[in-house]
Order: sequence, then structure tokens, then C-alpha cells
Amino acid sequence: MNNPLTKRELQIVELLADGLNAKDISERLHISVETVHSHKKNMLFKSDSKNSVMLVAQCIKNGLI
Repeated sequence: MNNPLTKRELQIVELLADGLNAKDISERLHISVETVHSHKKNMLFKSDSKNSVMLVAQCIKNGLI
């Protein structure tokens, strides 16, 4: 992963790894669903992942979660 994830992005990817969807994550973190999607889009770009499963796998592989 070229660019490190922010603290908020790490929170979101951990919740994705726990199986939560964007709506559940937004409620848990008290942010909008659109903000969750924005963070996810940024993380996918940073990790060069095509989807959330690849993103979570990359984060596990790199010891981020």
C-alpha cells in the first residue's frame, strides 16, 4: 500500500472486515453514508484494490488490521 490510511479510514476498514455495510458503519461512527463511501473510494485507490474484499485482504496482509 503506497499511501498510509488515515485513522478514520482504518476505523472504516476494520468495520468492513467485521462485515458491516456502509449504513451500519455510518450509524456506528455518526457520519453520513456518503462519507463512508468517500472514505472507501479513497482507500480503494490508495490500496489499488478493486473492491472491499480486496481492500480488507490488503490491510490484513500489510498488518493494518
